[in-house]
Amino acid sequence: MESQEFIVLYTHQKMKKSKVWQDGILKITHLGNKAILYDDKGECLESIFLKCLEVKPGDDLESDRYLITVEEVKVAGNIAVKQDVIKEASELNPRRLISSGRSLGCQPAGLKRKFTGFRGPRQVPKKMIITENGESAESLEAKKPGPIFLSPFYSTPPLFSTVG
Repeated sequence: MESQEFIVLYTHQKMKKSKVWQDGILKITHLGNKAILYDDKGECLESIFLKCLEVKPGDDLESDRYLITVEEVKVAGNIAVKQDVIKEASELNPRRLISSGRSLGCQPAGLKRKFTGFRGPRQVPKKMIITENGESAESLEAKKPGPIFLSPFYSTPPLFSTVG
């Protein structure tokens, strides 16, 4: 078995929110557990040991210095063949559609799911309190004139008197 080559995007900005991605090539050795990352000029950037033996387009890999996204398989003659991961997944199991194009096999340890958005406060229904004579607490509050809650700050005089 010969070594596989993939066209990848890589970045060294692992912690930044907005990253600058560069083109590169990932060569996987014939044993399948070691991958070497090259930049677009062919210079070796880093050697990585893979946890899972199979790498597919859509996989995200993480090394000590780089985040790597596998884009497509590179075939001999510098012609890249794009594999439609979403289409293959929907043909295998129509109920489970992988919309992001990421594989479910090997997830890198450092990448986490992003927060989906703001969630507003939920509304809690009021509890009905029934007194001894059978009336609800809401009807008693409606009969009482004046404020229901008196703060201790209302009964104390102000610290500074206003001259008017």
